[in-house]
Amino acid sequence: MDILLHNPIADMYGPDFLLLYGSVILIALLVCGWLVQDPTKNQPLPLIPSEPDPYEIAYLRSGALEVVKVAILNLIQRGYLQITEQFLSLTPKYDDLSELQPLEHQVFSSYSSSPAVKSLDLITEKVQPYCNIYEEQLQNEQLLYAQKWQKSNITVGLIAATIIFSLGGYKFLIALGKGRHNVGFLIGMGVLSIIFILWFVSKRSRLSLRGQAYLQQLQQTFAQSKTKVKLAMILIIF
Repeated sequence: MDILLHNPIADMYGPDFLLLYGSVILIALLVCGWLVQDPTKNQPLPLIPSEPDPYEIAYLRSGALEVVKVAILNLIQRGYLQITEQFLSLTPKYDDLSELQPLEHQVFSSYSSSPAVKSLDLITEKVQPYCNIYEEQLQNEQLLYAQKWQKSNITVGLIAATIIFSLGGYKFLIALGKGRHNVGFLIGMGVLSIIFILWFVSKRSRLSLRGQAYLQQLQQTFAQSKTKVKLAMILIIF
């Protein structure tokens, strides 16, 4: 018990301990910055297909909601939906519904039902199951930031936060036991560093670095192609 109350750290003079504590925090931040990285950072980009799936690109860009927007745009262009008085509705005459993809048919059904479902959020919920295939494909190509990477990042952050909290908390209790209450700076250093570390390890983008670079490459490629007007609209307008 005596060693817990009297050891180099417990007996260290306040300013000296703050210097040590600051060094520990800095090392923890550097280690987190080194370990919390995107594994796809230096990976080559996938080849751009000659006929990319607009819905897969839309899902890569912003998820299922973007897929719904693209499907609506496609249905308008193909004459299934029309804009009347700032609202979407069915056209009086439209082609055979068998030509629609299941995803498109679901969006179309949302406007053909009575009453029509006009909330994009509700339509997105119905379309989400059709987007699982895009999720799987993009995950396999490492274009989305994988959950296992995020879990690993959080684990690193929690370990770093625990070290900072334990060291600072120990010195805090020792100081109180010795009747010293000028520990505000110690508390501030610990709390702010822990908050920053937890924020840093959790601030991951939905896309991996590879996915961001691939999407940017798609935008640059098809924005300059006159033969890919529809895809360019998907990538630029929405």
